[in-house]
Amino acid sequence: MKRRNEPQRETTDDGLTVTRRAALGGLAGLVGMSAFGDVEAQASDAETDDETAEGVDDPLDDLGGRPLEPTDRDLFVPSVYPGTPALAPAEEYYWSERDFETFLAALISRRADGNPNGLDEAAEALDDAALADTIPDVRLRAAVVAMRRTAVEEAFDVYRTPAIERVEFSTLPTDAVATVVPGDDRTGARVYVNYAYEYEDVRHFVPALLNAALCHAPPLSGRKRLVAHALKTLVYGEIVVESPELAWTGTELARRQNTELLARVNTRDEDGDLRLLESGANVYPHGVPMTSFAAPFSWQDSPSSPGNDCLRALLTHVTGRPWSETTFDTVTVGWLDYQQRYLSSPEVRLLAKALRLTPPEEPIPEPEGDAPPPDALDWPTISMRTY
Repeated sequence: MKRRNEPQRETTDDGLTVTRRAALGGLAGLVGMSAFGDVEAQASDAETDDETAEGVDDPLDDLGGRPLEPTDRDLFVPSVYPGTPALAPAEEYYWSERDFETFLAALISRRADGNPNGLDEAAEALDDAALADTIPDVRLRAAVVAMRRTAVEEAFDVYRTPAIERVEFSTLPTDAVATVVPGDDRTGARVYVNYAYEYEDVRHFVPALLNAALCHAPPLSGRKRLVAHALKTLVYGEIVVESPELAWTGTELARRQNTELLARVNTRDEDGDLRLLESGANVYPHGVPMTSFAAPFSWQDSPSSPGNDCLRALLTHVTGRPWSETTFDTVTVGWLDYQQRYLSSPEVRLLAKALRLTPPEEPIPEPEGDAPPPDALDWPTISMRTY
C-alpha cells in the first residue's frame, strides 16, 4: 500500500506519543468543534446538492440489483480505482478527556432523541474504571464508548470483561488496522491498534474494535472473517448514515472503509436488498473486477467456530429474530445473505449519496476471474498473532 509522509514520533512531557504528519483531513463532523467547520459545510453543501427538484425523479429511487457507480473515485483506494491519490494519514490533533466527553455526549444525546442526560452517560462510560484499566488511551476508549446506543452496544460490554485484557496503539508490521493476540486460561486477549491511524476520527475505530470483539478467540478462519466483515461494514454504514461527512475526510482509513462499504452496498439482489453472495455485476464498476462482497473470502471450505454473546446480540439486531446460540458457520452466512434487515432501502440510498454513487449510464459487465483477497483490496482488516 502506498503512503506518503511517514510518521516522525516524539514523546511529550506527559508521556503522550505524538506523531507529526501532513494530512488531507482531520477529525470530521464532531459536534461543537469549530476546527471541523469546513467539513461540516461540505456536508451541508452535499445535502443541498442531493435535493431533487420538485417533480423530478431521484435516480436512486429504484435501486434494483444494478451496481452503483462512483462519481468521486477519490473517496476510494488506488488498489481498486487506479489513478486516485495516494493514501494519506489523518491530521494530528490533541483533545482532552473533557473534549471527548463533550463530543460523546452530543453523539449519545442525538441517538437517544435528544436525551439531556447524554453528558452524564458519556462521562460515566468514559470514566468507567474497568474500561479505563483495559484501555488507558482516551482516544481508543472514546471509540468504544461511541458504540453506545447502537446495534453494537454489546461490544462495549465485551471491553469491560476479562475477555479483553488490553487495548492500545502499537506499531504493526502490516497494514492491518489492528492485531489481536488471543488470551489463554489465565489472561484475556490483547488488541493492538495500528499507530498509522492514531489521529483518525475515533468513530473510524468502531468497525475494527467490533471486529476484535467478535474475533478475539482463535481461529481467525475465512468463515469467521466473512461474518465479522459483513457485520462491521453494516455498522460503518450506520455511522455514515448518521454522519455522512465521515466518508469525505480523505484520510487513509476513511477511504479504506469506504471501499469495503461500496462492495457491501453494491452486493444487492433484483429487489434492491443487501446480500452477501449475490450481485448483478461488478461491485466495483470500472475498477477491480469482483462478483460480490463475499468473493474475496476463502470461506466455503474453512472451519466453523463457536460464536459469542457479541455475535448473538448483533445477529439479533441485524436479522430481527432472537438468537440463543450462534456459530461462525454456513447457517450464519446464509442468514446474513438472505435475512439481514438492518439497513433499509432508504438507508442504502442515503449511503449511496454519502459515497457519491449514481446508477451507471451503461450496463456494467460481469467480472471474470477470482477476486483478490481483502488485504490486496486494502480493506480495513484485523490480523491475529499467536505465540
